[in-house]
Amino acid sequence: MRMRLPIALRFIIVCCLTGVALCRAQPPQTTKSGLLTRKTSRGALLEKGIGVDPKSLIEALSNPDAEIRGLAAMRLATDHISSGVPALRNAIPNEADQLAGFRMAMSLASLDPRSGEPYVISLCQNVALGAAQNINAANALSDLDPIAAVRSCGPTLEAIVEKRASEPDEAARALSSLARLQPKLADASVAKLRKVSIDLLFSKEYNLRFAAITWLTVDESDEARRAILRASDSEKDPGLRSTLRHSKESRAVHQ
Repeated sequence: MRMRLPIALRFIIVCCLTGVALCRAQPPQTTKSGLLTRKTSRGALLEKGIGVDPKSLIEALSNPDAEIRGLAAMRLATDHISSGVPALRNAIPNEADQLAGFRMAMSLASLDPRSGEPYVISLCQNVALGAAQNINAANALSDLDPIAAVRSCGPTLEAIVEKRASEPDEAARALSSLARLQPKLADASVAKLRKVSIDLLFSKEYNLRFAAITWLTVDESDEARRAILRASDSEKDPGLRSTLRHSKESRAVHQ
């Protein structure tokens, strides 16, 4: 009898084998979503004359410049400066800038999940922030509390997937995020997203096809298995053919 591994571990295995960026919970660097790399946040603060020591970063949370406030918040999380938690708690309710508020909430969730979770929930539900930030917040909540992520962010992610014709890249990210939550989703959502993913295996958009493979790889249904086999015969892209091969191999291990 072959060993059967958990669904979550199957997802990790495929991501490690393929090395495709969509597997990551968050992109390594983006300005659209409000996230920055370690080097970028540090450099941006220094260029603005803001020190990156704990005291300077905490003081910068009340800087008149919203960009500085947000950068300082992210830097506190990057450097794991737990002494900044009280200042973040105080700053978030009074923050008027959406991007700075997003960065503060995500940073607080990183440093103090219990305090930050309610703010992250609000971020994943606030469609005015845009799909990219909704998805990043949902991914952060998935790491903190998968059940809360399904309950609070699942509908938002599914709505983003529904807009796949007009926003294919964000829809692909949302579907990959939902794949991480698949074991916690309601049966009706799983069935709906399975059908969507099977259809997307033949999309013209690379990212949508990859996201569909990601979903179907962790979907243990016979319908998903057959879809992966059919796509393996028709996929033209070498990278996605490799991903499909790894998906089939992953399934063989778990049967």
